[in-house]
Amino acid sequence: MEQQSRFNIDGNIGSKITVKVDQDSRRLNDLENNLQLRYNGEPEEIIQSIEAGNTNLQIGGARFVGYSQNLQGLFGFKSTAKLGGLDLTMI
Repeated sequence: MEQQSRFNIDGNIGSKITVKVDQDSRRLNDLENNLQLRYNGEPEEIIQSIEAGNTNLQIGGARFVGYSQNLQGLFGFKSTAKLGGLDLTMI
């Protein structure tokens, strides 16, 4: 017995959390399937965002990094925070 599935889910949990799922069992590579949970904080909060699942990393305009780079297709956790004049990105 062979089962095939394909579904997309977009939804919200409260006002700050979004969920996105795009899954198809016919895709050749599991990395083509997407799962993303995202928390968006208020502008005055220290934690600005938390992402779990498929995410990206953009390094640009950094004071101590001599290059810019945009990495797509990462899977894991990413969080951004703002503490006074300091912007933090944690992966």
